[in-house]
Amino acid sequence: MKIKVDEDLPASLAYLLRNAVPDVETVADEELNGTKDSDLWKIVQSEKRFLAIGNKNQAKVIYDRNRAFPIIFSFELAPACGSG
Repeated sequence: MKIKVDEDLPASLAYLLRNAVPDVETVADEELNGTKDSDLWKIVQSEKRFLAIGNKNQAKVIYDRNRAFPIIFSFELAPACGSG
């Protein structure tokens, strides 16, 4: 399994995923921050990766644009303890 972690998720999630899956890359590590969703999706598909994102709306946009079943994990992160 190969995963790319989007820039909207914390580096700590990539670290945790790497403990379970050896082939994890991040958008930030590859200096792809700010890449348009459609371009990022093309990269993910060409690398045959899953995409981990934190924004459900982004997942829907990628799906709608490509009219194909996206391989996307959407994470909703709980607020840190003691905040709010």
